[in-house]
Amino acid sequence: MAFGLLMTVVGLGALCALLYNCAVYALPVLVGLWVGFGVLHLGGGPLAAFATGCISAGRAFGLCQAIFERARSNALRWVAVIVFVVPAVLVG
Repeated sequence: MAFGLLMTVVGLGALCALLYNCAVYALPVLVGLWVGFGVLHLGGGPLAAFATGCISAGRAFGLCQAIFERARSNALRWVAVIVFVVPAVLVG
């Protein structure tokens, strides 16, 4: 009984961590998928689609993080936050 209760708490904690990661990385994942499928539909192979998708996802994440860190204006920071939040809301 106690073990089942403990595992329930651990499972809920893991689901909360997974939900947080989904919210943080929803924009890069969507950008990577869009670019990867675009390359695939343009005639590139699966390896090229995977590579360009990963690279574009990393660049999207890095660009939004750089904007958020280096922007002096709060309006620009809010735009970066909203750009990250909208795909997370659509995924959720």
